[in-house]
Amino acid sequence: MKNIFILLMFIGVSLKCLSQENNINLSVILTNTGMEELSLTQKEKIQRKLYTMVTNHGIAGDSYFVLFPKYEIYNETLVEGLQNLTVLDIEFSMFIKEIQTGRIYGSLTQKIQAQGTTKRRAIDKSISKIKTSGNEIESFLAKTKTEIMDYYTSNCNQINSEANSLMQQKRFREAIALLYAVPKSTGSGCYNKIQSKLNEAYLGYMNATCEENIIRAKNAIKNNNNHSALEVLEEIDPESNCYKEAQQLSLEINGDLNKKTSVKKTEIAVTGGIETTTSTKKTDKSGKTISLVRKSKKVEAIAKVQYRSRHEKFITDNN
Repeated sequence: MKNIFILLMFIGVSLKCLSQENNINLSVILTNTGMEELSLTQKEKIQRKLYTMVTNHGIAGDSYFVLFPKYEIYNETLVEGLQNLTVLDIEFSMFIKEIQTGRIYGSLTQKIQAQGTTKRRAIDKSISKIKTSGNEIESFLAKTKTEIMDYYTSNCNQINSEANSLMQQKRFREAIALLYAVPKSTGSGCYNKIQSKLNEAYLGYMNATCEENIIRAKNAIKNNNNHSALEVLEEIDPESNCYKEAQQLSLEINGDLNKKTSVKKTEIAVTGGIETTTSTKKTDKSGKTISLVRKSKKVEAIAKVQYRSRHEKFITDNN
């Protein structure tokens, strides 16, 4: 788990409106496959270089599209002299892959030669020689972005149908993550259809989560934990179909808490004691339509969790 955290530490997310506007986002991920010769510190150096590369091109972010490298030493020579040198011939490759389907959308290989007094130092030198800018890099990323955009444009109906299938299975989080990744630059026809389906997926998620929270709240009440019940009920969105039930439960809980507070105050007045705790937490729901900003943040959070979960599986499968 520690390695997974380190490997994912540079991944980010961008959100505009409900789904992303124009960006094709790439997540930078490292696995052990194809990186066996490197130490964790050396892997982190490569990760930083690649993350800086995609950030400078405005495409760093969470998605099902990942950029991952492979580092292969295909020749190692020891040159003897006053000071022995290890000379390495290396192929450093970058791949861009959609980890849901496994399709590779782009690849680029650099041949590097580096030397050092030890193999480790030679590897360090080779990492410093990895190119992350220049015409070749520009062409590689631009071509990949075009292919990914073509994928979204050509498969808009398929993505919509797949999301619908996920929703029928009540896998709303997965549907949201799938739809959220579609950029606005696919065109108004596709984007508007995806936006409509995304709103539908989010509403399904809200209603399913609402029902779960009602059950949690009722269980907390049974266990005489009214404050925890109120905290759970506060998570329920005004647009969900059980919001009225949540409001009613909150009123009942607050009424019960107020009665207990009144009894306590009476006891204090009679005994002359000092009250030390009088506050109770109340909900602040207004029942108004949830704002687009709030909805956007929740959609972002849901998609982010799904992407990172899939990234961790990808790392585990390739370690």
